[in-house]
Formats: sequence, structure tokens, C-alpha cells
Amino acid sequence: MFLYCSTKQNATIWDATCANHKESGAAYCEDFALHGEIKADCAKYPSYLRMYCTVQAKHNTSGSDGTATCAADKHTKGMYCGQLALLRHDYEPCWAVASFDVAYCNKITWPDARCEAVAAPGALSITPPMKMPAGYVAPAEDASGI
Repeated sequence: MFLYCSTKQNATIWDATCANHKESGAAYCEDFALHGEIKADCAKYPSYLRMYCTVQAKHNTSGSDGTATCAADKHTKGMYCGQLALLRHDYEPCWAVASFDVAYCNKITWPDARCEAVAAPGALSITPPMKMPAGYVAPAEDASGI
């Protein structure tokens, strides 16, 4: 089976039997992550899904069944949606992904009502305020203002 699947893989000929092979399926699928639509038989492999979603994010692609998977899968959603946010790509399923809103809203240069909560006074901040230990006394500034 290994030789059969290797031959198919090298010729980039899709074969569901090879994709579902328990020992070599993940490696077989990875070559098919680089082009075309998502392969349902391969989506169970985190390595395939990460590679597929990386390619989709790099090409600023959204809207297909495969990219909906990228925005929902626990192995890929952060990377995929984070990359789309940096590219200023508003993809609805990504709004449910942690930090997409902050990254997207900080990159866009046009108004978006959903970003008002991110920038509003009292909104959650990425960096929590620093708490000083009890009894801490700030040093006095010297004449140079430093």
C-alpha cells in the first residue's frame, strides 16, 4: 500500500484510500493541502489542516467550506483568523475567535461599528494594568525629568 500511495502522491493523483490509510494518510494528505479545495478525508489530520489553512490565510482566502473549517478548528483558528486580521480581511466566523477583533480593529483605517467596543473607554485591554506590591513607593524624579 505504501508504494501505491507514494506513486499516487508523487503524481498528485487524489486517492481517498491513501488519505484514509492509518499509517501514511497524514503524510499523503499534506501534498494536497497546497492547492485546491479542502479534502474532507484529510481534515481529520491536524498537520494537513494547519498547512491548508496557512496557505488559505496567506492568499487572503475566505468564504469556502474549507476556510469555515479553518476559522472553527481548534488547531487552526487562532493562526488563520490572526493572519486574516493582519491582512485587514473581515471574515465573519473569525469574530468569534479570541483576539481577532483587537488585531483587526487595530489594523483597519476605516470605521467599523464592531470596533467601537474594542476602542471604547473601559474596554478590555490586551495588557492588564501593572499592580505594584504593597508598600511600594515610586522613586522621586530628579531634575532631569528621567
